[in-house]
Amino acid sequence: MSEDAAEPVMAHGNAVFGLEARGFDHIPEAERNMTLRQVGPMWLGANLNMFSISVGCVSITLGLTLWQALAACVVGNLPYVYVALASVGAVRAGLPVTTLSRAVYGVRGNSVHAFLTWAASVCFEVFNGVFGVFAWLSLLGLMGLDNHGVVAKLLAVVIQLSVGG
Repeated sequence: MSEDAAEPVMAHGNAVFGLEARGFDHIPEAERNMTLRQVGPMWLGANLNMFSISVGCVSITLGLTLWQALAACVVGNLPYVYVALASVGAVRAGLPVTTLSRAVYGVRGNSVHAFLTWAASVCFEVFNGVFGVFAWLSLLGLMGLDNHGVVAKLLAVVIQLSVGG
């Protein structure tokens, strides 16, 4: 009996979103339902955020041409090729990358990675929240409302926190 045959297979995962429900557990071959062509757009959508857009805008306002800014983005993202190559082993093992790195470094050795991941997620939430508030203030200004007062700023924060999550 193979190792995969001994594991129970979840037929549908999450019924609402169709996501895998296993988390950090091993994912049997029968439950791996996305191809590389489907995973690429998913990761692009997950990582395309206000931080990426603002870095591009700031680089142009600091004097780079559009092509220089695009080249800087490409060169700046080249280290992620290493991350992609390192994650191949996790995909072949049917494990999330964090789980595989725990196997290499141990639970305590992986705590640095876990802390940095948590810190990055908090920073991205704050950064995107601030940009969201500025966007709501701009929208209020375009609607002809005063967007410089305290009430408008509080309204923008409340809207961003309720809509932007």
